[in-house]
Amino acid sequence: MTIEGLIAAQRYEEALRLAQQEVKENPGDHRLLNLCADLFVFLRQEAAAERVLLHVADLHVSEGAPGKAVVALKKVQGLGRGDEAMYDSLAWRMRNHAPTMEVDISDILSSVTFESRDEPQAIVEEAVADAAASPLFDAFAREELLAFIKGLQLQVYDSGDIIVAEGDPGDSLYLLTSGVAKAYVRDRDRRYRQVGTLRDGDFFGEISILSGGKRTATITAATRCELLEIDRPTLDAITAAHPHVADVMRRFHDERLGSDRRL
Repeated sequence: MTIEGLIAAQRYEEALRLAQQEVKENPGDHRLLNLCADLFVFLRQEAAAERVLLHVADLHVSEGAPGKAVVALKKVQGLGRGDEAMYDSLAWRMRNHAPTMEVDISDILSSVTFESRDEPQAIVEEAVADAAASPLFDAFAREELLAFIKGLQLQVYDSGDIIVAEGDPGDSLYLLTSGVAKAYVRDRDRRYRQVGTLRDGDFFGEISILSGGKRTATITAATRCELLEIDRPTLDAITAAHPHVADVMRRFHDERLGSDRRL
């Protein structure tokens, strides 16, 4: 039986043992590592889940996928773990393009003890085919980057969910870190017409959040999607402390308008 099949059957201990074996053969497989983190959560082993997620974040930074690294840290935070230092470390590594830290993932995965049969809710990661960086992260200095990533919130949408709707208030910006989303606008006959596809590393909403206008397109999840969201009050607080962040956002805003992109 597969790892996913064992999880569906709520046979978490067996699933983790199988995942441990597969990670030994594929130590850099993000899907397997995220499955292991989720299984640790199922088994109430939050400390082990934290260590795996920090390792996943490190891998993403070294592979040039900072958005995915931030998602991993937000999951650590969601476990009630982690601290300010983990964000500072991430910002430093992102700015310095640091290589992967040498970690024996087998040691982390073998640290579990099966003490609990409780079954808390958790999200199981889907496989991610490609890792992509967002140009937003590259535009910030370290202090600005640290403030920005701390202000992000992880949001998850299932296939078919509406992420934002045309005409709604544009009060947040989104960075897509996994999955595929599609953008639609209504034509004169009030029918929806697809105008774009969004993938890992794409972001949207900066035009509305800066102009104060309404959403210019409807964005729906074509697959299960993970997104990092920053709302207007949080962004306003960041730009007040770091004015250059506002300059970066305006530059992207102007570039989008110049390319006639309406997201």
